[in-house]
Amino acid sequence: MAEAGWGRVVLFGSKDAEQPYVDKLPCCGVEAAILNFSRSLSKTCAKRGVLVNAVLSAFIATLMTNASDGEARKRMALPSTKRSRAS
Repeated sequence: MAEAGWGRVVLFGSKDAEQPYVDKLPCCGVEAAILNFSRSLSKTCAKRGVLVNAVLSAFIATLMTNASDGEARKRMALPSTKRSRAS
């Protein structure tokens, strides 16, 4: 890519890189390494025309995540699925 003068690199990680959880420390450490590697690589490759990005996925409200208990939802920073009704 550098020899060609252009290219694209996309690395995939998760939001755990920015918001680590105590019960997932090894995974969060790896995610942080991916994020920092992409930052370093982008600075190194930019002058050669190679664009480097990292896509950090997060939780999405699905049937599976909706079934999570309240404490797990707080750790994952998911919005509550319970809606209040106006009386």
